[in-house]
Amino acid sequence: METAVSGAAEFYLGLETGGTKAVATVLDHDLNVRATQEAARPAGATAQDTVNQLITLGRTVLAAAGVQGAPAAIGWGFGGPVDRTRNRPAFNFHEPGWDTLARDPATQIGGALGAPVFVENDCNVAGLAEAHLGAGSPDGLTFYMTLGSGVGGGIIWQGRILTSGPMGEGEIGHMKIVPAGAQCPCGQHGCVEAYCSGWGVGERAVESIAARTERTPLMETLLQAEPRRRAALLFAAWPGDAFAREQGKAFLNHLADAVANVGLLLAPSRLVLGGGLAQLPWLVAELTPRVESRLPALMRGHMQIRTAQLGSASVPVGAALHARQYLRTT
Repeated sequence: METAVSGAAEFYLGLETGGTKAVATVLDHDLNVRATQEAARPAGATAQDTVNQLITLGRTVLAAAGVQGAPAAIGWGFGGPVDRTRNRPAFNFHEPGWDTLARDPATQIGGALGAPVFVENDCNVAGLAEAHLGAGSPDGLTFYMTLGSGVGGGIIWQGRILTSGPMGEGEIGHMKIVPAGAQCPCGQHGCVEAYCSGWGVGERAVESIAARTERTPLMETLLQAEPRRRAALLFAAWPGDAFAREQGKAFLNHLADAVANVGLLLAPSRLVLGGGLAQLPWLVAELTPRVESRLPALMRGHMQIRTAQLGSASVPVGAALHARQYLRTT
């Protein structure tokens, strides 16, 4: 049983909201995880539903950690662009209502849980966690890229989130890699997210199936599957199924184009891949030579591509770490 501790002992609450789940984690002053709670995000949930869910999760996880009173600060890793000038979520392509909430969501959460809330993009805080506690490094530049329900990026420079604009940076998911390509939820065509996210992989597979006259059992399974499960079902058949190999190679080549551009532009010492698709056991081994082949000879061998070590904990842990850094700076 946890020993009850005072909120004054400097505990930090990290929150995460993404396409499919909400998570809350408590870190102590030594960056040890004291407790974690996770809840599914129901389809059709609104922005206010998410705020209410985070408040409930926050209370539950603080009690599980034995924290009496309020945490020192709360970090929130939000799955979309963040308006830093207003310290609030700006927009989410998969969940409506963030731009029209009548009451400021950070104020709602902070008021309910009794601590200041610092909002940041989920990829940025995940990268922060990996730089300090995972596959990245607090020295030099680490680029974090998530491959999940969306595709995003975070730039960590000397152990802190690199911030260069009020709406964020590192938005690799909305770089165009296919001229006049498939439509992305952002409204553009040909974005990385339309080809390398979980939903993007699934949609491209369905388009490919629709153009064929003959269908295999795997193709039929994909057509009948819930859209969010299609990528997992497809890649579970890699490399034994010809259609899975074909779609997997297309995914890898598009991803290699994007990662090579990061290498050329930022020259990170480490590029860390997180999110559900990053857990594919063959991903790094298949991706690395493709990326190297897209770089000039003199730039090869300088960027290590690694799988995130913190798994699903990276965003809430990074959010708590962000709050800790922000509170101490201010």
